[in-house]
Amino acid sequence: MNEKVVSWHLLEDVLGWAAVLVVAIILKFKQTPYLDPALSLFITAYILFNVVKRLKETLVIFLQGVPDDISIDKIEIALIAIENVDSIHHTHIWSQEGESHVFSTHLKLKNIQNLNELLKLKKAVKESLKEYHFDHCTVETELDKESCGIE
Repeated sequence: MNEKVVSWHLLEDVLGWAAVLVVAIILKFKQTPYLDPALSLFITAYILFNVVKRLKETLVIFLQGVPDDISIDKIEIALIAIENVDSIHHTHIWSQEGESHVFSTHLKLKNIQNLNELLKLKKAVKESLKEYHFDHCTVETELDKESCGIE
């Protein structure tokens, strides 16, 4: 995110200097008093537009919002479709800096009779989450009669 902001800042500086040079050359040969203020307003509007856009992206990261390219609903539907998953709650997805995403959720399980079934289910959950390329996943599991107290 910092690299994007610095790149935009440098590009805006270069465009600003180029525009000032062109306007200075034009003003040398033809007096148009409105050209300089118009250019200043245009450059200011362009910079403010990009600042607001980057500010929105930064706020989503600071406020731990869900990244735009990921759908919580789609992930929850895929996880509930796994055999022996009864329900899902307390699901959170956020980005650490705009590129590395983190996932956490609680799965309420049903009909788990032994450790092998639990291990098979955990493997299915990991497979289901692979396509999202999360840098870190935390999946809390709760058996039939167990409660985490958050539901």
